[in-house]
Amino acid sequence: MKKNFILFILLFLNTFLYSQNIEMVKDINPNGSSIPQKLKVARYKESMTSTPTRLFFMANDDQGKGVFLTDGTETGTKKILSNITNAYGFISFNTLNFLVQSPTVLYICENANYGAEIWRTNGTINTTQLLKDIYTGTSSSYPSNIVPLNFQAYFAATSSLNLRSIYSTTGTAAETQIAIPFNSGANSMIYYIDTLNNHLIFAAYTLQNGAELWISDGTEAGTQLVKEIASGNANAFDTLYGAINFSPVHFNGKIFFNAKNNTNNNEPWFSDGTTAGTLCLKEINPNGGSNPTNFVVCNNHLYFFAWDGTEYGIYETDGTVNNADKVASIGLNLPSKLFAYNNSLYYFNNNGMLIKYDVQNHVATDIKQFNLDPYGITSMIEYNGYLYFSAYRSGNYELWRTDGSIANTIQLLPPNAVNSGSPSSFTEYDGSLYFAANFMNEGLELWKLTDSTTLLPPMFNVVNKNSIYPNPAKEFITIQSLTSENFYIYNSMGKLVLSSKNNKQAISIDQLSSGLYLVRDEKNNFIGKFIKE
Repeated sequence: MKKNFILFILLFLNTFLYSQNIEMVKDINPNGSSIPQKLKVARYKESMTSTPTRLFFMANDDQGKGVFLTDGTETGTKKILSNITNAYGFISFNTLNFLVQSPTVLYICENANYGAEIWRTNGTINTTQLLKDIYTGTSSSYPSNIVPLNFQAYFAATSSLNLRSIYSTTGTAAETQIAIPFNSGANSMIYYIDTLNNHLIFAAYTLQNGAELWISDGTEAGTQLVKEIASGNANAFDTLYGAINFSPVHFNGKIFFNAKNNTNNNEPWFSDGTTAGTLCLKEINPNGGSNPTNFVVCNNHLYFFAWDGTEYGIYETDGTVNNADKVASIGLNLPSKLFAYNNSLYYFNNNGMLIKYDVQNHVATDIKQFNLDPYGITSMIEYNGYLYFSAYRSGNYELWRTDGSIANTIQLLPPNAVNSGSPSSFTEYDGSLYFAANFMNEGLELWKLTDSTTLLPPMFNVVNKNSIYPNPAKEFITIQSLTSENFYIYNSMGKLVLSSKNNKQAISIDQLSSGLYLVRDEKNNFIGKFIKE
């Protein structure tokens, strides 16, 4: 009876394995391309009882550039601000004052009347307004790096006195003010703001200290230099197109980044926000710097590209000093992208080959050959158990999907498509994958892909020497297996919901909804089923 029930479930799931739909959300600009950009999912308070989540973006209709939002339908795709020259990003945050309609969406927008300033919206034309004209008149304060912290939003901006400072806001003009004056000179600049351990952490340049790392609790008194990595007025960070090249990645309560001191050139560094906890991870290339790039977290380790003086390689670290080892050789050319997916790293080499590197077995596999692209591979995202990406082939960018196998690396097209699409700006929202594309000779418009395809194999190999306990379970399960340490858990609709490499250890299922779940290993052996209470 149990065996028949399992087979029924498997056959039922297989009927839905390859259900997929690609459709245009709306032809925003019938006379050309709307070119959707800056796609960002954000939540706002619409009323006392409604706090919807929408996808915000910038696009061009027949009246020019504007700010749009969508709920994924044609009728629900609306323009909330017109006559802009650019938009730079969106963020949702909760404020202290419920009466200001929190959460509120903040974004940076530029138009002819105010220049580049910070705006706010609650999802309608009437609630879309300039938050504050920080650099008054048509000049721009150029706000950047809006981040939430302790029910406020912080960002960098330039005042009418031409001084760059960090501002805070609760979503009203009256409560948008300088939180951290950075007035050590007119040439002082703040280039990057993030959060670390309930503090603001940012890269800034001053005449006295050069480009260094700073930390703050959000007040002037609580702001200090983390560590003088490069002593004197030397720069710890290089500049890129006039801005500090500082793009840290969070890992184990620390940030990791590329920096240099007075002795060594660019090497991997990390910081926990303290002076003692800001250190060089490892000097990989003593003769000129390793210039580490593309930091990504995978399988509880941090990986990055670096140059050892002879070749580029993939380096692995647990985040402790001197623990960074080359695990794969790449060659003389730096790859354009490094992405973590399903316990493996994916990158395109300089010849256009998509390569999978298994971090557990330390094996590199060539997946698919694409054309050499002088602009690099764009847009990679994990969605519904697969890795989606845009790649250059046959003179065009195309939409592709892979599960890490050669056989299941395929191009995707909507019905009756006449172009390859040139997809970009992938963003997941409300169970679908959104992106800009041109499949129908109608210009770049907003499209969405709704994919119920899963990694569930056509049929499991049944192995009897396995068990799952307790069953039913509330918070944890233990999987006893003699065949593998890698397990994949699917819900009753065939969607991959959880993967784990924990063998004979308790696996948390607290995040799963109540219901029936099926388990397989990496060899397609059927482990069993369990009930989440």
